[in-house]
Order: sequence, then C-alpha cells, then structure tokens
Amino acid sequence: MTFPRVVLGLTGAVFVTLGLGFLVAPEGLLGLMKIQVSPERALLEIRAMYGGLELGLGVFFIVAVFRERWIRAALGAQFLVLGGMGSTRLLALLFAGPSDRLMVAFAVAEVIGAVLGIGAFGQARRILVNNRFERRRVD
Repeated sequence: MTFPRVVLGLTGAVFVTLGLGFLVAPEGLLGLMKIQVSPERALLEIRAMYGGLELGLGVFFIVAVFRERWIRAALGAQFLVLGGMGSTRLLALLFAGPSDRLMVAFAVAEVIGAVLGIGAFGQARRILVNNRFERRRVD
C-alpha cells in the first residue's frame, strides 16, 4: 500500500471512530474534554456536527483509498480540514492563554495530520503520473 493510501486510511479510521463516538455517546467524549452540554438541542447539534461530519469525512477518506481518482481530492480535503482545525485551535490557544494538555495534543495531532496530508498529496501526484505513463506504454 502506498504512503498516500496509508495516510488516508489512518485518517479515515480516526474520523470514523470519533464520528461514531460523538454520534453514539457524545457525553462521554465531551466529558474527556471537560465540556458540559445540558440542553437536548445542544447534544443533537454535537451529534450532527461532530458525529455526522466526522463520520462522513472518515467514510470519504476510506472510500478514496480504493478509488485512485479520488485520492488527491481526499488528501486535499484532509489537508484543508485538519489544517483549518489545527491552525484555528493554535490561534485560539494563543488568544486564550495556556490551556490543558489535551487541547495542545489535539492541535499537534491536527497539524501533523495536515502535514502528512500535503506530503501524501504531492506523492500521490507522482504515483498517478507514473501510472498513467505506464498505462500508455502498455497500450
């Protein structure tokens, strides 16, 4: 399996796991982050945004592993999503002052995921170009 597919597969697995967790048991995951949500409407929003959005992205990333033409689009989405999350979390930490280790760990993981995504994006281009060249040569 190529580096781009490994990156997408791992990212997809993390997103699906978190998405399912926020869909099924948001209180437990929010409790780990020391976030309290009381109205039922707020839990519905958490399930939809954290659960549904992450689950949808995770499935997209995993499906892209098996569809060569989707790989670069999925890696671009990975870079943009994780880059956006990581950079805004870092900015929020700068404005809010020191936070707990969990939020710093999330920011670091998101930035690493974005860097891996952009690195895999470049490698996927080379792989796709080489595959096209090989197909033309064989035909």
